Order: sequence, then structure tokens, then C-alpha cells
Amino acid sequence: MKASELTRRQATRTIDGLSFPVIQRIGDYHLVDMTVFEDGLIEAPDLMDLAMFEEDVRKGRVRTSIPDGEPLRLGRSGLLDLEQGDWTLTPDALVERVYGLLAELNPDLDNLTDLQGSASHVVDGRLRWKQNRTRSTPWCEAEPDSDQDRHPGKWLWAFERGGESIDLVQLVLFRNDALTVTGSGGTRSVSLDDFEVELGQGRYDFPREGDRVTIRGLGAATCAYAAPGPCSGEALIGELRESGRELRGEPTSFHVCRSAADAYWAEPTEENLETLRRTYEAVPPHLRRYCGDMDDKDVPIRKVLYGDSRV
Repeated sequence: MKASELTRRQATRTIDGLSFPVIQRIGDYHLVDMTVFEDGLIEAPDLMDLAMFEEDVRKGRVRTSIPDGEPLRLGRSGLLDLEQGDWTLTPDALVERVYGLLAELNPDLDNLTDLQGSASHVVDGRLRWKQNRTRSTPWCEAEPDSDQDRHPGKWLWAFERGGESIDLVQLVLFRNDALTVTGSGGTRSVSLDDFEVELGQGRYDFPREGDRVTIRGLGAATCAYAAPGPCSGEALIGELRESGRELRGEPTSFHVCRSAADAYWAEPTEENLETLRRTYEAVPPHLRRYCGDMDDKDVPIRKVLYGDSRV
């Protein structure tokens, strides 16, 4: 019997893991949230097994520090040039940490996955992943009356000011608008509404030149240059509220705006124009370009709402 003639099947299971920040060298230096899973695989963000991870550490692709003056990229959260680094985690200690976390997740180290040097292989002439699984997500326990055991969350980097330093923190939002803030001081929970108040009070702010920045588990360095990204500062709350809508299965504000735009293009009345204006301005500014298609983005919407001067 040929595989193409048989019924296709699949099975899923929950694979638990624990994550923490490390630095990855992919041309530039990137801060990534590296996850150690109970089956011995590591996500950073691609999958690797323990041998591949140790080789990446040895060759400097997974790192615990960066040279002075090199930029550290934090995805959509921004970019920092850091100097006078006091990096407290050594490469050997990073490997020990990974094996220690793995022992907590899988005390007997049973059934560890061996990718044999590569996360992909060729099947029927096509390149395929050896582990066909989606990217991991943070989770929290579901309510006792829920039909699920866990609720997934969405996360991003931010910076929390306190004392004489500014601390890199990981924000994780869940569907009920509960937010966890994890940094050098541990983890605390806050509602999204309370977080917005704290944000308005200046508690969360992107580093500025001269700030001493701490990164949980890695050390500290002084900011020589800062370039905030689209998901920093006041944009944080808009990004988090959009994420909350996604987690609850609700239409996001830019999906609502795209529907309004379609309605206006089909019937360009004053009423539909005002609906388009209202829904477009409800979209967080850094997400408005997604309200159009891949080529023109939101340019046609801005033209019809504001004229050429705003384009």
C-alpha cells in the first residue's frame, strides 16, 4: 500500500515548557523568549534539540551577552544600543539552566526528541519539518466552570521604570483581560484597565539615553541609543486590546474598519463615510496600515478621509 492511498490522521498533545529571555545572533543581535520543552526540544524561535542548542551556544548563535555598542533588537518593541554591560550569565551557566529546567519538567529525562542535527528533512522531494507543531503560547489555568483546561495568552516585551533602573518585562495578556508582568522582580498580575492607568502615569516607558536597563536572568547595561518600535509606549495599550479581542474570538478594530471600507467602496454615502472615519480612527495608529490591501495598505482610506495632505 502507498501512503497516498491511505487515510490521513493526526494526533495532538500538550507539551509543557518554560521560557526566559536570551540573545540570539542572526546577523544582528535579537532578544528572544527561549522555551525549554519537556521533550527536550528548544524553541528560539525555531526548534532545536539539546545537541543543536549546545552547538549554537558554542558557536555564539545563542548568547548571554552582546558587545558594547551593538544594537539589540526587540522585534516590534524597538531597538537599543547598549554599553557598559554587566552580563551575569555565562554560556556554560545557560546550558546548565536549560538542563535544570528540563529536569524539572521531565525528571527522568524520558523520551527526549533527537532531531539528528536538523529540524527539517526531505519527504517525497519536499522539505518538511520533523516536528510539525505550531509556535508555543503562554497559558493560564481556566476557570473551574470552563470547558477548557487552559487559556492561551499573547505576549510582548515592554519596559517598566522603577528606582534607578528600567527593567525589561514580559507582558502576557489572557482572554479575560488579566495581564501578567514578569521581570527581574518576579511576576505580578494586573487588570488591563489598571495597566492602562499605570501606563498613563509613566510607569511603562521605553528607555532613554543614559538609562540603566536590566534584563531578567542576563544582567544589565546602559542605554546609549534608543529607537522605540511600533509596539512601545502608548501603543502598548492599543496592541493589548487588539490581542484581547483576538483571544476572545471577537472582530479586531482593523477587521471592523476593513468591513466599513468595503461598505463605503460599494456605496460611497456620507453615512458610510462617517462610519469609515469612526472605525478607522478607532484602530491603534501602528495597526492602521493593515486596514487596506497588501499593496496600497491604508492609503486609499486616508485619501478619502483626509485628502492628499495626510497621505
